[in-house]
Amino acid sequence: MKYVLLILPVLCIQLCSAQDSNQIQGTAIKNHGITYQIESPDLILETSKKYKVIFDIAKTAEKNDQLNSSINTIARFINMHTLQGVPLENLEVVAVIHGGAVKDYTSNEVYFKKYGVNNPNIELIKELKEVGVQTYMCGQSFTYHGYKKEQLSEHANLALSAMTALVYFQEEGYQIINFN
Repeated sequence: MKYVLLILPVLCIQLCSAQDSNQIQGTAIKNHGITYQIESPDLILETSKKYKVIFDIAKTAEKNDQLNSSINTIARFINMHTLQGVPLENLEVVAVIHGGAVKDYTSNEVYFKKYGVNNPNIELIKELKEVGVQTYMCGQSFTYHGYKKEQLSEHANLALSAMTALVYFQEEGYQIINFN
C-alpha cells in the first residue's frame, strides 16, 4: 500500500506534464488564451472566410482575484483560429457582458475599492481590445449592480441592455457563443 501511495504523485506529475506539453501560447493574444495542439482535426475553419462571433458572458469567477475564464475563452478562440491560419482580420469578435460578469469590466480603481484586490481581468481586456474585440456592457446589469458609466473600463462600451446588443449583432450576422 505504501508503494502505491508513493507512485501516485509521480504518475500525477507525469500526466500533468504530458497535458502541458500540448499547450500552445497564441500569437494574437500573447499573455492569455492558451490552447492545445489538436492533431488532424476533422473540422476546421476555412482560412479565407470571415467569421462574425458574439460571446454572451454573464458569469464571473468564483473568487475576486481570479481571471474570468469565459473572457479568457475569447482569447482562446482567437488564438486557436489564428494559429490554424485564419487571419486576425477575418475574425470579427464581440463580447456582450451582463449579470455578475459586469464587475470584471470595471476600472482597476473601482474594482480594488470594492473587492480589495486588483482587477485580474484588466490586462486580458486590454489585449482583447488591441486585437479588435468590441465589448458591450449591459447597461441594465451595470446599473443594477450600482455602477456608473465612468466606472466602466475604458476598453468597453455601454449598451442599453445585453438583449439589445445581442439582437443588434445577430441581425448583423454574428453567431452567438453563450456561456450562461
